[in-house]
Amino acid sequence: MKGKKTGGRTAGTPNKIAVDLKEALKAILENEIELLPQLLSEMKPDKRAEIISKLLPFILPKNTNLVAEIQDPITTIRLIRHSGNDSQ
Repeated sequence: MKGKKTGGRTAGTPNKIAVDLKEALKAILENEIELLPQLLSEMKPDKRAEIISKLLPFILPKNTNLVAEIQDPITTIRLIRHSGNDSQ
């Protein structure tokens, strides 16, 4: 029958391989994170700064600015979202 699901996983059930892979990667990353302070202390200052700046987006939320232009308070509100990168 076309368009009707007749077998396999039910909707919303996670794929076993994807779940296993995610768990394996999580274990590897947890180990690496524990080693991070020692690895950073052994790096040259410029390389340490580069690594830390690459990791910051995963720790701190990205700044976004929102500007609202109200033309007619009842009918029109235009929102402009800026990503914080003004070079666009």
